[in-house]
Amino acid sequence: MSKIKSLKKVIGNLCLEKECLEKSKDEDYIKIQTLEIEKKEDNFKCVDLEKMVLKFSKGQNNLNKVLGSQRMSFNKEGIGYNPFNKKQNL
Repeated sequence: MSKIKSLKKVIGNLCLEKECLEKSKDEDYIKIQTLEIEKKEDNFKCVDLEKMVLKFSKGQNNLNKVLGSQRMSFNKEGIGYNPFNKKQNL
């Protein structure tokens, strides 16, 4: 009889442990789902940031090209100005 009581006690403890493990499993599953959603959101943010950085880099390169191709204000070549052809005062 004492063996039966001890076996029932062991079975009862195992059933309680099983229930606790099932609850833990469900909680872990919910955590996994929320982490997967956060991962997707972070991936979208990462892609957006990469696009923004690429646009910034491209814009900076274009700005450097434009600034590099400008002429000084006193340089009047190419607009019909000839420094050797000065008008004579009458």
